[in-house]
Amino acid sequence: MSTKLPTIVRSVLVASAVSLLSGPSFGATLNPSLLTTVIKPVLISDLLTETPSTTGEFSGKQLLDSLGRYEKKPMVYKTLEFNKDPIAKSVQLIKQLNVNFNTDRIVHLNDKWLGFQNDEDASSTFEFDTHSGNIHFNRGLKGYSEERSTPNLPDERQITQFAAKHLIDLGLLPPLTEINLQKIEIGGLNMAVPDSKGGSKVFEKLKTVRAFRVLDGVEVEGDSRLIMHLGENGELAGIVAQWPQVSEGKALTENDLIPAEKLREAALANIQRVLGKSVRPELTEAKLVLYDDGQGVIEPAYHFVVKRNFNLNENSRSTELTMIPYDFYLPIYNKSRAAFPDLQSVMVQPLDGRDEKVGDVAKDE
Repeated sequence: MSTKLPTIVRSVLVASAVSLLSGPSFGATLNPSLLTTVIKPVLISDLLTETPSTTGEFSGKQLLDSLGRYEKKPMVYKTLEFNKDPIAKSVQLIKQLNVNFNTDRIVHLNDKWLGFQNDEDASSTFEFDTHSGNIHFNRGLKGYSEERSTPNLPDERQITQFAAKHLIDLGLLPPLTEINLQKIEIGGLNMAVPDSKGGSKVFEKLKTVRAFRVLDGVEVEGDSRLIMHLGENGELAGIVAQWPQVSEGKALTENDLIPAEKLREAALANIQRVLGKSVRPELTEAKLVLYDDGQGVIEPAYHFVVKRNFNLNENSRSTELTMIPYDFYLPIYNKSRAAFPDLQSVMVQPLDGRDEKVGDVAKDE
């Protein structure tokens, strides 16, 4: 996407078809593990499990040579707790959103999130994270249920302009230094219905824009995100604003960093463990990022992506391959306290690459 838009406009991001209310939404199933995760230090000995009995070959191995080479010392951050009255802030935002939420009835979704609901439309909700100030808002699905495209949807140029204005009006525009202006994604949400010819009709419902966070020039992955859904005439149909304030970054010293060789060993062991019977597997990414665990910690780590091709057809003569990617993070801080998604236990998949719990996974260990 072009980045020649005015700075204040480009600063708005958010997009692609992502679930509007990720997290503890009304009607959503809460994941208990997200509420009970114990954050503990991660040592390199926890990452280096037994070496696989057979050495899996894959292309892209040269990417591992860059591990442990830093242009500047990586930083760690803590997210700051919201220091205002969350109920008062919620009511203020609800008034600005001009939606008829029942502010006399507060729903406590868990120990962090509180919510408000629209008595006229159960799909219209507003949620506020009292610890971080994160916001989830859905204007409701009532006006988007008909089998027709939403009229007067903004075009690509208008999307960022409308999004920027909404963020400014709501006081939610992040610092421009924290927005990756080179990576603003534009997308949309559509509805497909069967037609009389065995195909389907597609109706455009919403336009979306997504912004990505950077801190000290390093992209933030994990919990941080800003996604906006726009409807008729650019109306704000929904927003996921997970962009908490952070403390000043602390630079890691040489003694804080896991040695490069140990990182390479851990990455290689984890990759080989999940190759199974894949055909022409390839390591396509080994990128230094900051990982936001959503529990108050933002730490540097390497993000790895492996493309694996499997023959999932039970007919052994079939040559059709299905690509199943696998990705994981490795922290570089030897006293890491972030709750990474794949470090509680090594993720092992069956030999044929399926996600279902079938097959003899013990052979993979």
